[in-house]
Amino acid sequence: MVSEDSGVITARTRLLALDAGQTGIRSRVYDMEGRAHELPELPGVRNNAPLVPQWADNVRTCIAMIDGPTPLYVAIGSTGCGGRHLAADVLTGVADLGVRRVALAHDSISNYLGALDYEPGVIVASGTGVITYGVGKTATARVDGWGSQLGDDGSGFSIGRAALCAVMRDYDGRGAPTALTPLISQDFDDLEQAYLDVQNDPDWVRRIASYAKVVAGLAPSDEVARGIIRHAACDLAHAVATAARRVGEDGPDGTNVATLGGVFRSAELRADFAEMLAERLPAARIVPPQGDALDGACKLFGIPADSPLRGKVSYSG
Repeated sequence: MVSEDSGVITARTRLLALDAGQTGIRSRVYDMEGRAHELPELPGVRNNAPLVPQWADNVRTCIAMIDGPTPLYVAIGSTGCGGRHLAADVLTGVADLGVRRVALAHDSISNYLGALDYEPGVIVASGTGVITYGVGKTATARVDGWGSQLGDDGSGFSIGRAALCAVMRDYDGRGAPTALTPLISQDFDDLEQAYLDVQNDPDWVRRIASYAKVVAGLAPSDEVARGIIRHAACDLAHAVATAARRVGEDGPDGTNVATLGGVFRSAELRADFAEMLAERLPAARIVPPQGDALDGACKLFGIPADSPLRGKVSYSG
């Protein structure tokens, strides 16, 4: 066993790990014997507000729920995390509790570590938003994940928005009739006021993304819904192939590709994605993820020094 001072987590070190998303924050603490304990889920982070105070407050809330000594190490994988966010700033907000070190990374990193550990490959995580991340022997590449207004192609939001657009085109007579119209119309008192209802909803991104489930449910029988799913699969396959090319994982030996997130629950989307990825990246191997983003957050302190991922994580101290 290495010592705690080396920065490597051992069974003697209490670790608190957080997976901070927009929908909710999951956390896990390891006790002195290395046993894992899940904590109750907390409300998600708000990307339109300063993130460092939110992370510090969430750490404090988690520590208050722990029966025992304060964790010495805190690892956070979070949506919205960028180069301007430093682990040292988070540590400043919680050091009085006894925390000694903090690791902070974008959730694309924690998703990657959870799915493919420290090995080269590509992950694509598509839920409300989407992020694709590639890791090669010496380089990493983030593709998309630019939010609902600038990107997130192939996400639940993009699928939901396409569904609403198809419904309004059907209503106008400009588009093909679709079974989406009667289902989605049930959510509005007056379909002609739907755009105002959506614009005035403070949770409009998640509201629009929620319609992705309706599209997936109708995809086997409705041509319009099927087309929306196929378009999303094309966007996701394109992003994965792009990430693989940028990190040198597009060669004849192939690379592992892991898919994560609720969008991939659609059987039609998974089939379309596999077909389109094979066209763009013939040697790719779609593999099941080893774990999730919370599992990946737990690995932030253990990234090998020679991994290109190491430089993508902010460490305090």
